[in-house]
This record gives sequence, C-alpha cells and structure tokens, in this order.
Amino acid sequence: MVTDHECKPPLGAGTPIAWRCPDCGMLWEALPQQPAEHAEPPAPAQWEPDSPPWAERPLPKGGVAVAVALVSIVVLPLFLQDWQPALAAVLAVLGLMILAGWFWLIVRK
Repeated sequence: MVTDHECKPPLGAGTPIAWRCPDCGMLWEALPQQPAEHAEPPAPAQWEPDSPPWAERPLPKGGVAVAVALVSIVVLPLFLQDWQPALAAVLAVLGLMILAGWFWLIVRK
C-alpha cells in the first residue's frame, strides 16, 4: 500500500460522483460543480399567496361580542344622544363593559 502520493480522480466526461483511489484504496467524493462565472444567477422564486393573509387567520372568539360592544359604544350613542341621552349613556357603558370583559378573558388565558 502506498502512503505518500496524491490521489487524483479519473478525468473525463464520465467522472463518477464517488471513486476509490487505485493506489491507496481511499474513497473520495467529487465536489459539486461550481457554476460558470458568466452564468446568470437563478431568479428568485416569486411567492404568490393562494389567499389573502387575513383569510388565513380565524377571527378571535368573541368577535360578535366585540362588534356589539363597538356598535353600542360608537354608533348607537351618536343616533340616540338627541332623542334619548340617558339610553345612549347606558349603551355606551354597557359596550365598554362587554369590551373590558372580552379583553379580560383573552388576557386571562
């Protein structure tokens, strides 16, 4: 067995991916081919979502409660402040309570 020599892969078009040196019996693997310097780099893949990002996430539980709370805080008092100001205030407070309860449930989990 020869110990002081330089292993050289067989040259040619049919160079194998892995080869064994006939002198020392060492198994070698070929390095991956380097791209030519003048070759263009591959174009980056374009990502196109199948659906809009908001469709991927489900609405949080209690979304109806939040909608009712926001309507009772903002919309109804605007319509009722001239006709029934006390009712508008009660609805606004009720909406704030619903909203606070919803946030408390989320924070508690």
